[in-house]
Amino acid sequence: LEGIYLEMNPVAGDFEYRKKLAQMIPSLKQIDANVIGGNNAIGIPGVRMQSMVDRMRELQDAALRRASEQEEAGPAAQSEQPS
Repeated sequence: LEGIYLEMNPVAGDFEYRKKLAQMIPSLKQIDANVIGGNNAIGIPGVRMQSMVDRMRELQDAALRRASEQEEAGPAAQSEQPS
């Protein structure tokens, strides 16, 4: 089974039904209109989710470095400008 639509089914009343389905049926690639990734499905940690987390950490680290560099350069750059 690769795809299932349950949006109007009473089971859809459970907030986490997609997550539960993905865990019960690892072969699923689509639940309702949501494309998922088999074992990397909604709410299941896996390679795809980990790579996304790693990428978010990289972006956060880069943003923090830029902010730190701007903070350090800010006062020095301002003191060099004539008043």
